[in-house]
Amino acid sequence: MTEQMRAWTFSQRGRAQDVLTLGSIPKPTITSPDQVLIKVACTSLFSSYKAIMALLPVSAGQKRIPEAEFSGEIVEYGENVREELKVPGLAVFGLTLPMEPKTDLLRFMRNPNGTLTEYVVVRQNLIVAKPANMSLEAASGMAGIGATAVQFADAAKLNTGDYVLVNGGSGAVGMLLLQLLKKIVGPEGKVVATCSGSKKDVVLQYADEAIDYRAHAPVHTYLAQEYGTRKFDAIIDAGCTQELYDHSPDYLNEGKRFLDMSAKHPIGRGWQYSDLLPLIANQMKNNFWPTLLGGVPRKYIFISGTPDYKTLQKIRELIEDGTFKGTIDSVYGMDEVIQAYDRFSGPDARGRVVVDVRRDRLHA
Repeated sequence: MTEQMRAWTFSQRGRAQDVLTLGSIPKPTITSPDQVLIKVACTSLFSSYKAIMALLPVSAGQKRIPEAEFSGEIVEYGENVREELKVPGLAVFGLTLPMEPKTDLLRFMRNPNGTLTEYVVVRQNLIVAKPANMSLEAASGMAGIGATAVQFADAAKLNTGDYVLVNGGSGAVGMLLLQLLKKIVGPEGKVVATCSGSKKDVVLQYADEAIDYRAHAPVHTYLAQEYGTRKFDAIIDAGCTQELYDHSPDYLNEGKRFLDMSAKHPIGRGWQYSDLLPLIANQMKNNFWPTLLGGVPRKYIFISGTPDYKTLQKIRELIEDGTFKGTIDSVYGMDEVIQAYDRFSGPDARGRVVVDVRRDRLHA
């Protein structure tokens, strides 16, 4: 009889709270010499997976396991994995969502190997050893959001003494960006972030200035007043605010970059295909509208973090040297996943929402 494990699964598209169920499914096994079997400890909820659950087709009768980020311990390994991973019980972190090559991503979309379960099989290039100075709970979300923060910071091309703005600095990616950007620009530079007034205290742990976007609406007007003379050397938009780019010449230096990372996430409901239309329209406008015809005269770049092995190694180093600190809003038990998604989808989360799959809160 095939060994079973507990897992949250969905078999139809929709909002996580509406389509997820907890049950038993077969435990996975290693099928390739470069794979590792991991006993999952924790998983951090991943914003992109809400869109995956809501928008990607599901084959009839197929059970998909959601989420992609995790921390855990190695149980078994294939013969071709690197030496550092050939240690049963080794604590690791990573993700199951392959971004490169694209053929692997397409294969994952057809047969996802999610992390809201007790065991996962992962290719070795998607995991690294967990540093001793970070807990399993905090490490469970460092791969995907860490890769996004590292690669956006690289793309910003900042130097010591530069000024940088992060729109949406209180989100999971935003918080890591603030930590890394402050290291890059140093005490001579300035890191500014927008956030809600209730989250200014959290943001100011790492940013030099936190702008309450409600108190200073519209934010682009405030930025033009405060930073019209000493403009920013990069803007990173983690909040999907098109108006920020439209008015960016007022506060972004000529020749510098405006970096965008996401579509506007719906609040209080699941994703719909129509939610992608503004993203597509803005991409066309921002990339192809000529300056001579009214286009914005600032470089616009839309990128998505790619958690490859090189980047995961960099994330581990940034954790070890104290640059990256895990910011956790709350931790839920395996039987509280629906409550975890309620928290994750709401406006008040301050950091990542984590599910500890090793325990049930109600029976702990």
